[in-house]
Amino acid sequence: MSDDTTTPDALTEDAGIETDSDTEEVQQPRPKPAPPKSRDVQAALEAAERRFDNEREKLKAEAARWRVQKVDAENRAREQAEAAVAEQLAELESLRDVHARLLEAENATARIRAVIAAEIPVEVMSDAIALVTGDDEESISASVARVKALLGRTARDAAVDPWQGSGNRAPALNSDELENTLRAALGMN
Repeated sequence: MSDDTTTPDALTEDAGIETDSDTEEVQQPRPKPAPPKSRDVQAALEAAERRFDNEREKLKAEAARWRVQKVDAENRAREQAEAAVAEQLAELESLRDVHARLLEAENATARIRAVIAAEIPVEVMSDAIALVTGDDEESISASVARVKALLGRTARDAAVDPWQGSGNRAPALNSDELENTLRAALGMN
């Protein structure tokens, strides 16, 4: 055979026809789409581009709206959290004040009970309570014992300079005080 001879497969390949190699059947060529007119293509491209630009702008605006809403929500949440924390801190401070006053009242009650239990006379009880110190029962009872010991002592006579006169407050022999004392003792009033 000469070089000009071609096989059926070569002919179908050149013509764009597909064949089934097993059966050697010739299939119909696929029709190629007709090329669109250049003006129609250009107009369609411009219309598609405008739609794309419009959609992109809408999406950008929506994304911006969501970003603003997110920032607003974060700010509101932060403000609410700060307000809640401030409220809790105020409540905690109030509870601390109440607790301190309660401890002070319990301490005062313990001091009063300790003074009453020590059988300190009522006339000096308020002074004794003021002198009692301590925060727990042991220190309060030790303080009450010291105060009771102080109250049991008699006042010492003040030191007297005999050259300056009597410091023991004995009435003078010619005083009305001595006369009134003698009259009261003898029942002559």
